[in-house]
Amino acid sequence: MQKKFRAAALALALLMLALSAVACQPAGPEVGTETTAPVTEPRPEPTLVTDKATYTVGETITVTFTGADEQGSITLMPVDATVTLEDPAHADAAGDGTATLPTSGYVPGEYEVLFCTDIAKDTAKLLRCKVTLVAPVLRKIACLGDSLTNLGEGEKTYVDYLGSETFPLDAQNVGLSGSALGIPAKDGANPALSQRYTKIRDDSDIILIFGGSNDYGHTDFPVTLGDPAAMDDTDRATFSGALRFLITTLREEHPDALIIYVTPPHRNDAVWYKTIGLDREATGINEFGFTLEDYRNAGIAICEAMNCPYIDLYTVPELNPLDEELLKAYYRDGLHLNKTGFEFLAGIITTNVERIWNDVKG
Repeated sequence: MQKKFRAAALALALLMLALSAVACQPAGPEVGTETTAPVTEPRPEPTLVTDKATYTVGETITVTFTGADEQGSITLMPVDATVTLEDPAHADAAGDGTATLPTSGYVPGEYEVLFCTDIAKDTAKLLRCKVTLVAPVLRKIACLGDSLTNLGEGEKTYVDYLGSETFPLDAQNVGLSGSALGIPAKDGANPALSQRYTKIRDDSDIILIFGGSNDYGHTDFPVTLGDPAAMDDTDRATFSGALRFLITTLREEHPDALIIYVTPPHRNDAVWYKTIGLDREATGINEFGFTLEDYRNAGIAICEAMNCPYIDLYTVPELNPLDEELLKAYYRDGLHLNKTGFEFLAGIITTNVERIWNDVKG
């Protein structure tokens, strides 16, 4: 009897163990259904492109890269392995985005933009694309103006400082102290800009007409404003007529040149009169009843009507000698700039001329 009980208990234990094993098995598919393994999308390969293929030395290269979670460094290196650079342009990169590489200090030639992804990973990659750097074109600019063009400390004016790495300029100084745009009614004045334009060299790429200050405020020979809206009037006896004459004539005689008008900046007549020993009140209104701003506004109105680009120095804050600190920093007499002022002015003019050139000629 005891032996039969033990045998029954053992059989029950074995049955329970078998049932437990079956319960632990994963459920099988239902009859009549099919299963498929989950699909993993292939990860896109990282890419590297630049916004253009050719750059002028000094320009900035914009690089766009893709490849989520990729990290590394973008570098601009010469294709010629024998050429070495002390400090090649580089930028950090991560994920998808853009980076910029300056080319200042590089020489013309063929280069590669290299994107080396995280070398700590087994999936590290080296992406590359080629770009070409070319030397900037040297352009000839003629500066037709008055003493702000002609008269500087140490015989240097803004004309001597014009140009940049990306926009080099070969400048001709056609300035004359005391010269107005229009021809003064009184005898004895210096020849006007509208008379001296013939001295501009024939192969000029850019011509600046920089004047108006003497039309407004020459101590002896000012020129009246004229009618800015009279588009058929090219009478050189007025500022407005002289500017229209110059724009029209220079376009005819230099058809390939870019003509740009430059408005006069502010002036401090009180300081200027004191400097030259002139006993005159600085009212801000000339003998014809016009302000310097009237001449500035007329010049801009004429340029806009004639589709002539212009640079407005009247609104440049640093060139306002009515501010005592700016007077000391940039001027030597309330009217004429010092060396610092001319260097600053050259930067303003260069930047704007390059912008206008790219807009019109680019």
